[in-house]
Amino acid sequence: MIREILSGLLWQGRMALRSGDARVFAAHGYVDEGYRPSRVPFFSVVGPLGLHPEPERENGRTATSTVRIPGHLIGRPRGSADSVPAGGALKLRLDGLAMVTLTGLPGGSFGTATTGPALVAALNTKLSGALAGGQFQDLSGAPLTDPLLLAALAAVTCRWDAEGGRIAISADPGIPSLDFRSSVEVLPVAASIAGALGLEPPERAQEGRAYLSRLRAPRAMTVDVQVDLWAASQVDLASIMDTVALSIPTRGQMILRPSLLGEDVPEGATKVRLLSRGEPTLPTSLAHLEASDQGQERARGGRVDLTPGASWLPSSGGLLLSGTGTAALRVHPTPVVPDAFHPDNPAPDGLSLSLGLQVAPGAVDAQTLPVFVLLAQAQPVLRLVLRYVQVGTRLWGEVVATATLSRDGGTQVAETRWRLASERLEAGVVLHARLEAREGVVW
Repeated sequence: MIREILSGLLWQGRMALRSGDARVFAAHGYVDEGYRPSRVPFFSVVGPLGLHPEPERENGRTATSTVRIPGHLIGRPRGSADSVPAGGALKLRLDGLAMVTLTGLPGGSFGTATTGPALVAALNTKLSGALAGGQFQDLSGAPLTDPLLLAALAAVTCRWDAEGGRIAISADPGIPSLDFRSSVEVLPVAASIAGALGLEPPERAQEGRAYLSRLRAPRAMTVDVQVDLWAASQVDLASIMDTVALSIPTRGQMILRPSLLGEDVPEGATKVRLLSRGEPTLPTSLAHLEASDQGQERARGGRVDLTPGASWLPSSGGLLLSGTGTAALRVHPTPVVPDAFHPDNPAPDGLSLSLGLQVAPGAVDAQTLPVFVLLAQAQPVLRLVLRYVQVGTRLWGEVVATATLSRDGGTQVAETRWRLASERLEAGVVLHARLEAREGVVW
């Protein structure tokens, strides 16, 4: 970390600091007090001179937090040979006190990728409808009337584990003041599809648990460095000081934007080649694809799945998509069971996308080309589509970015459009889309 701090200071000195119209030169400094740079203005970093922990602060004390894991059952993995008959039923007992029977469920073969998400979506819809329609019953078979238990049942959810090919049903986390456990059980019923769903018997069933988690206090460290500034005049020195104060905040986070390396740097190299285009891999990156990696994702090491019609072009540094060819990548596996330690949403405040796009000549009016889609539980979150529009004698390509946000139990759709000449799209452009979840807009 100390090495990154020093490198970051020098990087900011080289890239951000200026004195008027003159770029400020930067390098590692010298302890010798008689040292003078060969040119000005100049910025140097001497250190590290010391490293020591700071005294414990008021907001840095150790704390504890209660984490509740709901009762759940996780079904057995479903393969391409497994299927579910249409019109089946499923009977559940939740928290040991509430029973509900779901009927008219859809079917399908698990050999199709959309079957699992569609079944889960239908189960969630049926559960919500049963709760709203008063179809939950107590152990005697009478309609359930306990308001606290009914409110808790709103948290019951079903999820599809795309990686494991399994269905999971989770109960509510439980209410400490009530004497009932958080659990999910499958009961026999006519035309039951529990076996076809892999839920009878389940691969794993567990009652809800509460964990007391200890939150460790962060340890603040102080790194002593010496920053030396040289300038030809007092005015230049004052200008540099203002820039340093703005670009290097104290007790804050220093954000770095390094450039992409064009290739691995061999031992003893005196020069490095940087890519003129492309985005660096940051700690917040969910996915980063480069054609030269041949399908190896950089941010988390995943693999890209290509369908017929998609291929990597290392010579031109691109990914060729033709016909129905697609390139798919798992960005963030959703936890099968709601867990505070593994969030469902990796970017609750929003996300951004940068990609290079080049379209082959020959497009016609009203032609639509899908470019990108980000899915969460089989539902689109961010989608980019290219639509061609003929205006007079000019053919335009309209890039449409659509974002779907969930808010207060409903959904909100935001959209933005960017019209470009077809010639620019054929020459190649770089697209940047930014989704601001708090404001509910996409740029």
